[in-house]
Amino acid sequence: MNLENYSKQVWDVVVLGGGLAGAAAATEAARSGLKVLLLERRPVMAWELCWAHAPRLTGGDGELYHELQRRLSRAGLPDPTRTDPAICEIVLDEIWENIRFCRLHHVQPVRLVTQGQTASCVIAAGKSGQMTFRARCFIDATENGLFWKQAGASIARRAAENGRFSVFFWLHVPQARSAKLGHIGSARNVVLIPGPWENCLELAFTMRNASVSAARAALPDVLGEARKTIPPDSIVTHTSPELLPLSKTKLAGDVYTPHPFVKNLFGAGLWLIEQPEVERLAGALLAAGACAGRAAASAASNFQEPPESSESAQVAPPRYECDILVAGAGTAGAIAALAAARRHHRVAVLEAGTAPGGIATTGGIHSYCVGLPGGIQDEVDRRVAALAPLFGPPEMVSGFHPEAKKAALDIMLREAKVDLRYGIMLVGAVSKQVEGLVRTAPDTSAVRRIQEAVTASAEGSATWSARVFIDCTGDADLAAWTGARCTFGRESDGLPHAYSLSSGRILDGKMRIVNFDAGYTDPTDAADLTRARYDAVKLYRRPAYTANERPTYI
Repeated sequence: MNLENYSKQVWDVVVLGGGLAGAAAATEAARSGLKVLLLERRPVMAWELCWAHAPRLTGGDGELYHELQRRLSRAGLPDPTRTDPAICEIVLDEIWENIRFCRLHHVQPVRLVTQGQTASCVIAAGKSGQMTFRARCFIDATENGLFWKQAGASIARRAAENGRFSVFFWLHVPQARSAKLGHIGSARNVVLIPGPWENCLELAFTMRNASVSAARAALPDVLGEARKTIPPDSIVTHTSPELLPLSKTKLAGDVYTPHPFVKNLFGAGLWLIEQPEVERLAGALLAAGACAGRAAASAASNFQEPPESSESAQVAPPRYECDILVAGAGTAGAIAALAAARRHHRVAVLEAGTAPGGIATTGGIHSYCVGLPGGIQDEVDRRVAALAPLFGPPEMVSGFHPEAKKAALDIMLREAKVDLRYGIMLVGAVSKQVEGLVRTAPDTSAVRRIQEAVTASAEGSATWSARVFIDCTGDADLAAWTGARCTFGRESDGLPHAYSLSSGRILDGKMRIVNFDAGYTDPTDAADLTRARYDAVKLYRRPAYTANERPTYI
């Protein structure tokens, strides 16, 4: 289905957010035979398992919870309640092939449009622009209750928003090891616990009201202390791309009944349930989502098909400003930000993902194939090399260690006082014509100047103004949004470069890259990016996995 068809449909249920609660809600609603659409800004669903490393799958309920436990057991995990992030993503995709609902990634819902006590549509934004999705019922499964608050819900209880960060090690000699290391710098309650496989160990700690960037900045001290306890030849295979939320400010309401002021809006999330223990968090979110999904499915027939809407996202405060705005925190964006900030400018970097370094870190391509040394890049390489022994013996890693590079870049950006923000999508730009200036022949169109970048995130819409803008996005998104001339694909037939969904693997005791061409995709189209992700995940399917035959991360 192309993106336009998603917007033309009238859905029975639209789920806003694809975490565990949203995934369970969509699963239950789809089992009732309803047309269900789920919107998620990340490229993955169930991110609390696949990205934030929720450690256990216990104490839950609902179709998705029980089926996931069954499938994980079949996949070869010694304990199906002890989750492996990569295997979870593969298995979950298999489940959703049988329980059909539509998923659309790289899209951030920003505004729920209501008429009286009924919501008629949600407006979302992404790389493809602004989109409107109509439905009879909506489920707010966002991580912070964005639409529950938009609709007027009050705060029931405030809470500090603490998060859990984790690091996975591969061990040459399997061993079950547990240890409490206490507090190390800003990291609290540092523990070592057995991983999901016999040759796997997890190091976890909590951060108080902190970001994943702060967690990476704490890693050198934490790993330095942990190395006194774990074998010296162990290798860090991956860290959690996001903090696992352990607590949220609770909003008024519950998962069984609709919103007090919007009768076709249901909710499911950590912000609507009693705070569970970390071992039961994944199960609690799945159970909450299942309840909300069943409630919305029962109510959907009570609401009429909503009319077409011409409403806009209505970008509202907050409005931010800086001297220099860098769009994208890949290798180019991180180094551009460092160069500008070291010249005493106020620099902000907006990144849709959760780490700096782009293809070299989150892309998993941790070796150089072209280029010349010099400048800040040499400094980055030195910092990565200095941190590398904490992540594993350098001779046992192909190229540089991607997690060491994430940490080095995050630390360097913090030292330069860069305002680095993750999870923020660039969805538009405001520009104006510069009077008296035109391009040179043969194109004599007017020259334009960017005034503001328009963004969408878990907090909704915002605008960013700056004196200078630097476009370091992978697809020149800011330039394109401003009206710059562009081409697509190669000149002969417009075919883009093949895409990959790389992964990690330990082979002969060495951390290696698994990289392959998975096909072609339109990187400007959220629907095609969604399709491409799941087509590529299918290539990792196996009847079962073992401790030595598995992707360590995807």
